[in-house]
Amino acid sequence: MLATPSRITFAQVVPVPGNHWCYHFIDRLEAHGLLDHAITGTKPWSRQDVARTLYHVYQHHVSSLSHIEQQQLNDLLVEFADALDVDVPALHPTRLQRVRNHPSIDRWLPDAIYPTGRHLFEWKDEQIAVFGDPVILYQHQSGKNTDVTKVTNGFALYGMWHNWLHFFVDARDNTESGGDPYQQGNYTLPRRGFVRSTSPNVLSYDETEAGIILTGKGVRLTYGKFKNQWGPARSGNLILSDYATSYDQIKFEVVHPRFVLTSIYAYLIDYVPYDWDRLLPKKYFAGHRLEISPGWRFNIGLSETVVFKDRSFEPSYLNPMMFYRSAEHYHGSPDNALMGVDIAWRPIRNWKLYSELLIDDITTSKIGTDWYGNKWGYITGIFFVTPLTRYTFDVRLEYGRLRPYVYTHWSGANYTHYNSTLGYWSPPNAENLFFEVNSQITRSFGIRLNGSYWRHGANWTNKNVGGNINQPFEFDENNAAFLSGVREERSEINIVARYKVFWNWFFDFRYCYTNENSFDDHLVEVAVELRR
Repeated sequence: MLATPSRITFAQVVPVPGNHWCYHFIDRLEAHGLLDHAITGTKPWSRQDVARTLYHVYQHHVSSLSHIEQQQLNDLLVEFADALDVDVPALHPTRLQRVRNHPSIDRWLPDAIYPTGRHLFEWKDEQIAVFGDPVILYQHQSGKNTDVTKVTNGFALYGMWHNWLHFFVDARDNTESGGDPYQQGNYTLPRRGFVRSTSPNVLSYDETEAGIILTGKGVRLTYGKFKNQWGPARSGNLILSDYATSYDQIKFEVVHPRFVLTSIYAYLIDYVPYDWDRLLPKKYFAGHRLEISPGWRFNIGLSETVVFKDRSFEPSYLNPMMFYRSAEHYHGSPDNALMGVDIAWRPIRNWKLYSELLIDDITTSKIGTDWYGNKWGYITGIFFVTPLTRYTFDVRLEYGRLRPYVYTHWSGANYTHYNSTLGYWSPPNAENLFFEVNSQITRSFGIRLNGSYWRHGANWTNKNVGGNINQPFEFDENNAAFLSGVREERSEINIVARYKVFWNWFFDFRYCYTNENSFDDHLVEVAVELRR
């Protein structure tokens, strides 16, 4: 999030999905040194946040950007123009806008259909503004051990009423077919939440994010179902990531040019296997985060979270100013409380250094030993972008590590939602080395190369070494050596080529080589996606 001096009103604060390419573009601008007080570690941003950032660069730094970056900035300003109260005369119409405005097409289309080339449906009057788009995805993966087709269809709708009540909904229905026979019945899979298979060859699941937002000067109150991401890393976040499916929550934000304070109270699913439709057990999540930009090209984020179950409400966890660890002790220490701190530093132009530390539990007198109670993890990374006015090229390197038993808890209040972790994607007792290289060849065509080397100490059949998030510490085990247990290793290389047909219509081609525990696989993926 960013508050910068500009002529933008308080408008369109609906969240921008975490996979939108604007985040990578803004990350580049920050590394270039064009955003003095960018608060980039607390996501999702709102459309207003993105618009303010882009318009600030347009006002003050557009001449410093490379030709391709200027074109990308133009495309994003066009897309987020509904969050601006000013006209930007330098904007050029998109391809879709030129097609839609052709006389032979314009005369047949109603005024509300692609009037600006941004949204399929746009309707505004003095009181309300509504924007709508289809969501369509066709994806096919083919490899030595894989042959899966995924089809997604749905819609995205957002808008506002009288500039103080905002709303959004993104509903998608997904069908996967082919590949190995699917387990039949109702169950869960990583990242997907609730899934259902009525035949060995077809798997279906739906995803919906929706909410309403009340806004005031510098404050926002959201009730909805969506995801959050806290932290600066690219390969995954430790304290709160978007790995799990979305969850119901009440979210309160205070937004200032130098800081953002966020408080969340959420409802989670404590998944257990079952055969028939049923009401699943509940557990709850609370978290708050303060991210500050004090100056000196330096950001710091302080986060606390807690997961609890067997009761539905704790007033102290609803308090955004409360120290959760103290509150958890006050309740008798029955809950799973975590703390995190992250920093991002831009020592010189075009370079960004960052790190995140997660503390689940720790005994300071036993730091440096294999004591099972020292449950912590960290990520550290470096990001480099080519200097301004040159071709768009950037490189990122990250290393992440999780001690045994991180995220687990003796009470069963594991740090999960639908059995997927709320934090880093990897099981505990693991490390991951990640690199990524991006190059934007033209305005519409880019290539990305990334890879990782992952090692994990999995639990033995008859011995728990802290390698499973759903298996907490057993009291007859006093030591937890890092990477002990059944050694699992995976190396992966991805080459992704993306072509933007129109402003949010993409064609992707991906080649993936994976070697896991000495068995390799080659996968080719082709995807066509139309999304918000």
